[in-house]
Formats: sequence, C-alpha cells, structure tokens
Amino acid sequence: MLFNLISNKTGFKIDFIPLQNTEFEQIKFNSRLAIDFHGKIIWVISPEILIISKLAWIQDLVSENQLSDLENLLKINELDKEYIRIWIEKLYLKTYHLMI
Repeated sequence: MLFNLISNKTGFKIDFIPLQNTEFEQIKFNSRLAIDFHGKIIWVISPEILIISKLAWIQDLVSENQLSDLENLLKINELDKEYIRIWIEKLYLKTYHLMI
C-alpha cells in the first residue's frame, strides 16, 4: 500500500510506503539516509534501493513511466550494480532488458 502527498503550491510529491515485514523491506528501512531538506532532516532511500523497489513494483503491471524512471536512475554514476543484481536474483525480479 502506497500513498503520497502533493503540494498544491509547488507540485512537490512525497511518497509514503508503510514498512512491511520482509527481508528486503527491513533492509530498505535500515539503510535509509538522513538528509537536510531546507533545514529539515528527512529520510530517503539510496538510488540502488529505489531501482530494486521500482523493479518490484512493475512485476505485475509494467508502466512506461516506471521503465523511463529506471532507465534514468541507471545512468547515475557510481551505482552499486552488483548490489542491485544480487537483490534482483534474490527477489526473482524481471529486468525488462534494462542494462543492469
């Protein structure tokens, strides 16, 4: 279950994803990063975790928007692609011919 908040003023969107009791979800939660966002500390996930999560989300319903997001995320320099490949294998995820 996912929900989000969107600012009517700025269009900025925040996704909220409740914690589930799976190994990957626990790792995702425990590896989150604290960042300063306009003077407030917020918690975000790494690009690697976001890529794995997006792949998991589209396993049942492929979305061109998600695939486009994934292609852009995979262009990030210094991604730990081995970490991504390990989780793809552990979670039995289809990669849709993305260059991972």
